Amino acid sequence: MPTKDEFNYFVASIGDKYHRLAQEKVYCTMDDIKLYLQQAGDAKIQERFHNGWRHDNYVTNVFMLTPDGIIRLMVINLPGDKHDLTVAHHGFFYDKLEDFFKKYGGKCVVDSAFSFARRPYLLKSSRTDATSEDAHGMMLNIEATSLR
Repeated sequence: MPTKDEFNYFVASIGDKYHRLAQEKVYCTMDDIKLYLQQAGDAKIQERFHNGWRHDNYVTNVFMLTPDGIIRLMVINLPGDKHDLTVAHHGFFYDKLEDFFKKYGGKCVVDSAFSFARRPYLLKSSRTDATSEDAHGMMLNIEATSLR
């Protein structure tokens, strides 16, 4: 996790372009990448890597990135049948993000796959957000989606 000085620098860097995100103390983003995997010859192994939603075979990776381009947290090569939220739990991402939030108030921008419940240290972005009823909420969502 970043130091306090790095955190302040990241918030300021993001705030140079996205003013609303700076007000929310956003310092990082979290996202997944699914990498194709050759089909296994064994059915038991195959079922662990098959992603029914995507109809193919994958390994799942989740990364938390800061504006300096450093991967601060990662979980790599988990079976493709695991949901992003499960992968993040496996890597103790939520515990680490919550501890950091309690210490500095920092938030992480995530997509809907990571925000199954309201957590004060996560800022969900989406292309369409029916929950934002005011202009500030809609603009915050647009900035969060652009950052991600």
